Amino acid sequence: MPEKRTRDKKVFNQIGYNMAKELPYFRFTPQEWQNGNISMLSDTHKGLFIDICCWYWIKDCSITQAMLKLRFKQNENLLKQLFEYGIITTNDNDEFIAIKFLDEQFDQLSTIRKLRQDAGCKGGKQRASNAKAKVKQMLKQKSSYKDKDKDKDIKKEEILKKKEKTQLNKIPPLLEDVKAYCKERGKGVDPEKWYNHYEAKGWMIGKNKMKDWRAAVRTWEDSNGDDSSKKAVVISPEEVLSGRYR
Repeated sequence: MPEKRTRDKKVFNQIGYNMAKELPYFRFTPQEWQNGNISMLSDTHKGLFIDICCWYWIKDCSITQAMLKLRFKQNENLLKQLFEYGIITTNDNDEFIAIKFLDEQFDQLSTIRKLRQDAGCKGGKQRASNAKAKVKQMLKQKSSYKDKDKDKDIKKEEILKKKEKTQLNKIPPLLEDVKAYCKERGKGVDPEKWYNHYEAKGWMIGKNKMKDWRAAVRTWEDSNGDDSSKKAVVISPEEVLSGRYR
């Protein structure tokens, strides 16, 4: 006769707390399957038994005969034969069913879980301390990410300013920019005359390429529209009579 064991439901609830959720699979040994009594039965019996095993494990190895018969009521004869061959057994009071290889796995896992629970109580404070340290590290890392993002934004802003400055200093400038600058200066420079003058010269000042058109506008203001470095010298009649300019 297969070994029977008594399962106290109250003890089960204390020890086997939702074990199937912690470990949603069980070990299946092909050798035991081929050498066990189940190998002598039909494929229909085998399929039913596998279905029962899965349900049994999900229910934390705690199923009554009444539950089993209700669930598989259409397979009453097949169930009877599984019991006859000792593939499924019952406990001493015939209330709960037992499937040996699953019960052994369940008890082993329950023992391991109990040991882990005991160890967890002792190490709870240490884990809490580690968790706090981890949170602090995460916050510090998050702050670091914010700083990096801020640096990126500053860098982008600097690039945009530099690009804007380069665009404003572009030679030749836009006529609209020249008009706006002349208006801002308010020194009476005709922007179109200035623009046409330097456009005709190929945007050259003497022999050099113009580098700063705004500076050229300011120079134009001082020279009254003449960019030549030579200015006419006005001589008074008195200076001519004095013989200074001969």
